[in-house]
Amino acid sequence: MDFVSSQIVSSQSDADERTISATIGDLPMDPQLIHDQVMALAKTNVDIVKIGFFKEADDSTFDYQPCLDKLKAVTRPGLS
Repeated sequence: MDFVSSQIVSSQSDADERTISATIGDLPMDPQLIHDQVMALAKTNVDIVKIGFFKEADDSTFDYQPCLDKLKAVTRPGLS
């Protein structure tokens, strides 16, 4: 877990009943890497794990579907 993630988690106890979210950060479009970071962040008990997909300037084959496919198994039923 990186410094920012640990700061989010440490401040969670101060949040009372507020919804806590965190982002996995800027990562390359690697399904396993994104999955592993989502799982690590989910273990911190945040309410929402946010993921952003972006195209690298030199990437002519931008395709985020493999990342979504990898994450499908770890989403809560009824959510997408």
